[in-house]
Amino acid sequence: MASPTHSLVTWRSREPVTMVRGKRVAFIRAREEAEHSGNSIEVWHLERGMRRKKLGVVHPSWTLGRIVLIGCSRMQRQDRTKAADFYTSPLFKKQLELSKHLHASAEALIVSPEYGLVSMGKPMRPHEASLVGKSAESKKDWADWVIDDLLDRMACRFHKPGWEEELESKGAIRSLEVVLLLGSYQAKLLRAAAPEELTFSEPMAGLRIGERLRWLNRAITNAKRTRRTHPA
Repeated sequence: MASPTHSLVTWRSREPVTMVRGKRVAFIRAREEAEHSGNSIEVWHLERGMRRKKLGVVHPSWTLGRIVLIGCSRMQRQDRTKAADFYTSPLFKKQLELSKHLHASAEALIVSPEYGLVSMGKPMRPHEASLVGKSAESKKDWADWVIDDLLDRMACRFHKPGWEEELESKGAIRSLEVVLLLGSYQAKLLRAAAPEELTFSEPMAGLRIGERLRWLNRAITNAKRTRRTHPA
């Protein structure tokens, strides 16, 4: 039986870049294409009848750039809506706004105690937004889950024998910066669970809520001023 065919397409145009056989090869080629072109590359599985099923996306920022992790909040809407609009606290909104200015091609993801890593477009319902009361083992398991998911999204780890070696994952991880815009305790757990090659920055480390809001306001103002002076 022939291996399933996978197509690589650009994020914007959706025009096929190349056709390959096998999921592993598809993600390797997608990473290479993202690095070379600077474009985000989608990986699709071609099913019978030429129907497509999206498997994932490899962004340039996953190999050369930044990923921004944003902490969720207890202040939530009561209806089902996408994650970017679901959390309503002033701190979350400011963190989300800043993430849009940090890096032109950066991927911003929300960190949730209930759902782990959450994409901005994921539909959300009201849920627990704290690790308070969880056992030490549960907290460690949560951090391991988030880091594993992060590495999976970077197309650097797929829980298959030899996958890390085949992608030379340590070299790819070294070129990535993960910006932590979340609570200090969650940040501490994620740092402890991450491989040493992964580079973190935590610009609000040690700041309380009010101090974080003031820092975010200044950072957003500076980022906007920089964009006006040096437009992309």
